[in-house]
Amino acid sequence: MNTFKKVLASFIIAAMSSTSFAVANPSYEEVKAAIDNTLAKVEETKAALDNGTDNEKLIDLVTDARQLQKDIANNVLDVKRNQASNVLKQVRAALQKNELQTAKESLTDALNRYKEIKQLYALITKPKQEKNMSYLSSSPDLNSLVSILTKYPRWGVLLFKLLEDIGRSFSPFNKGDSELIINYVSALIHCNL
Repeated sequence: MNTFKKVLASFIIAAMSSTSFAVANPSYEEVKAAIDNTLAKVEETKAALDNGTDNEKLIDLVTDARQLQKDIANNVLDVKRNQASNVLKQVRAALQKNELQTAKESLTDALNRYKEIKQLYALITKPKQEKNMSYLSSSPDLNSLVSILTKYPRWGVLLFKLLEDIGRSFSPFNKGDSELIINYVSALIHCNL
């Protein structure tokens, strides 16, 4: 029965991590557009609040901003996006209670949070040229671990065996379970092994 459960769990995890269930990550342009659209809607809401627009219209604008922010799909930004969304909830609640000063303060906070998200996204999406700099200064030809292992394949074999031995000796999982977990995580991060 225990083997059956393992096989069933393996099948379910494999099915979930297969490409038929995979959800495509949004492109850089889509995430950037979602950030820009959300920021523009929050700025529009703030301007409308400053101009004395009625609460119903303001609540609609906040709701639109909360809908737009859902398209900001990036693992690094999720926590900050959720925090900013919660601040927008506070704005809507304050508007519903007709607490304009509280709404204005919270809206300013939300605006700053979305600006921070935009800055953070710009930092984490630098051009690839900057990310692929050489981190091994000994030789310009050997500027990465991949190039070293390509030049010295025996080192790669020894390194792989060492990692395999370390992983097996310290892991409570057997080899099959470890490979299943590795494949599942690789599928989650869209890494093709």
